[in-house]
Amino acid sequence: MKQQKFLSIALFATMFTVFQSCDEKLSPNAEYENVNDAEKEVAIEIAQSKESYQFIESVLRGADSEFLEGDFMQNISAAMRVRASERCDTIKSAEEIPVYSSEDINHKIYADGTYSYLNLNTTPPDSNVFNDLNVYKQPLDEVVGKTIVKDGVAYLYNLNGDLIHSKETGTANYSVLLDSLRSAIASGKTDESSLQAAKAIQSRRLTKAIHGAKTAGMKLISQSDDEIVFEMNLGVAESSLPQRVKSSVQRKAVMRFSGDMTCMYEQKVYENNQLVQIVSYEYQTDNASFAKRAPQAVKNLLPNTSIKGITLKSLKVKSDGTPYVMVNKEHYKKNQVTINL
Repeated sequence: MKQQKFLSIALFATMFTVFQSCDEKLSPNAEYENVNDAEKEVAIEIAQSKESYQFIESVLRGADSEFLEGDFMQNISAAMRVRASERCDTIKSAEEIPVYSSEDINHKIYADGTYSYLNLNTTPPDSNVFNDLNVYKQPLDEVVGKTIVKDGVAYLYNLNGDLIHSKETGTANYSVLLDSLRSAIASGKTDESSLQAAKAIQSRRLTKAIHGAKTAGMKLISQSDDEIVFEMNLGVAESSLPQRVKSSVQRKAVMRFSGDMTCMYEQKVYENNQLVQIVSYEYQTDNASFAKRAPQAVKNLLPNTSIKGITLKSLKVKSDGTPYVMVNKEHYKKNQVTINL
């Protein structure tokens, strides 16, 4: 069963969509092992280890009452309300099967601005016993055990180590980010790192961030020292709720950021006035996982390395018309950055 992807604010493009038919021929020089990065100088390395959980909960018994306030939920029948209020103790479809997974992730940005990405599937084989109930189980030789992204190509290997997919992802260079980090580190070592100077730099960055958000089409709703709220029109599209899929809806996103715009706290997606998705982020408060002695400016440039947890809740509808909430949780057991600049 495929898990729903998070709408995270990852620093790098780590969630590559790599779909390719099983019978597609791979390039003879597509083997990652033929490329050696051992001699490359690593500027930044981010090591992460996380667990993911997927399960469903009752839309009426859940903690997020805002799901109930939209027009879709207000117009469901009394019978559907009774079903939606029931505890989800009985599994009636594949989508209701709880899923657990774990993975180790390693990002490397090299001194020349290039990068590599490694993802290892560390999910224990016996951790999802309920999957035996799913008649549409994915064959084991198609289960991805390792993902490598490098030089603009993503490589997917199965649990046996066999290459099963490859896909061009496009190249990216992080030299500008590295220059910004070097500048931040240098400023932290000079007298200009006084409290007054730091506030001036932070103010300039905040102004630039707000301007960039507005340029991207976001509308500033409110601003305080603690948080900034933006709204963005996502356009007209078909509804994600099957009962009204034939009618177009106006989609919008409401995003809550920290007062300095370095962290996103929450994102909500609406279809007309119906909330259909909530993504919330939890961050390390003590920076225990961050590189020691790193200036605050460096931490602001790498907000993803302070993430401790992500929760995605989506309003869904079963085949019988019963609404429910699909919950996806990510918990980072390790999220550490090493800076060699």
